[in-house]
Amino acid sequence: MYVAEQVQKLIKQYKTKDPFSICEQKNIAIIYDDLELDVRGFYQYYKRKSMIHLNQNISPEEQRIVLAHELGHAVMHKDYNCIFLSRHTYMTKNIYEHQANLFAAELLLPDAVPVDFYNMSYQQLAALYHVPAVFVEMKWGK
Repeated sequence: MYVAEQVQKLIKQYKTKDPFSICEQKNIAIIYDDLELDVRGFYQYYKRKSMIHLNQNISPEEQRIVLAHELGHAVMHKDYNCIFLSRHTYMTKNIYEHQANLFAAELLLPDAVPVDFYNMSYQQLAALYHVPAVFVEMKWGK
């Protein structure tokens, strides 16, 4: 529940669920870099400044997902510099990466599945909300 509480606190404080807007309001620099294909983005904390590097070669939709994930690191793991390596999956065993994925799922998805969508699969909900299916499962799959 800790992650969900952190996200709700952030949404209430900044009055948005948009990771780009939250980063701007928190003075977290977003830097677009020409990164290796398997590096979608990473969070960096250097000289008391938070920065999120995004791979400029991924789609804007994917950048939004990666930014939400990296924002999770900025909020929950401020002093932990990490690279988000992903080869076709958001599944991970690392606790920091798991928490950042859960943060992104909490930020990018509504609090509950809308009644009209109850019969949809995880994959259909993921397509509807433009997130990985694992995010849908993490948030609503209990």
